[in-house]
Amino acid sequence: MGFGIGLSLTPMNLAAMNAVSRDHAGAAAGILVTLSGLGATLGVAVTGAIFQELQTERTVTLVGNQGVEIERGQAQTLDGLLAGAPGAQRSLDRIAGSDAKGAEEAVREAFVSALGTSLKLSAALGPVGALLALILLRRSSPVDAARVEYPVSSATARPAPAEPSSPNRSLRPDAVSAPGRPKRAAVRWRSVEMNCSALGRC
Repeated sequence: MGFGIGLSLTPMNLAAMNAVSRDHAGAAAGILVTLSGLGATLGVAVTGAIFQELQTERTVTLVGNQGVEIERGQAQTLDGLLAGAPGAQRSLDRIAGSDAKGAEEAVREAFVSALGTSLKLSAALGPVGALLALILLRRSSPVDAARVEYPVSSATARPAPAEPSSPNRSLRPDAVSAPGRPKRAAVRWRSVEMNCSALGRC
């Protein structure tokens, strides 16, 4: 059981979660866990019912081969011999009498035979499930594998604010330095303008 869960649980989770988008991942995980628990519960219940039926049937058959005829209800009572129940031992002594030893061995053999058959049936479901998975599951890429492109808002660059111009800071044509010449005239003219502004006359 542990070997089968280890081989199937991780691939099953990956296949289920990759089949849905991230927006529905929570709901998909909840459904997956619910169905996994339901499947495990039903599997154990069905396997246990098959085992119980096989054990009762084979107990009646094998004990009958020892020369002791018992009914199904008595066979179910004799199952307690495996756990060492005193009531089951007294029932065996009352039913089988001198053949109690052979009947007890028949009960143990019926248990082992029924358990082996139940496990074989359970193991046979593994290849069947793998075959159905290969047939029914479609090979596809994860839903979120494609790159999602979001619309980009076109932002218009704002113009830089213009520097405030002063009428007194205008340069004379002869104060602008030509390319390759120092800008001494422009600097001197600005100093003169600042002095004129401070004195209020020029």
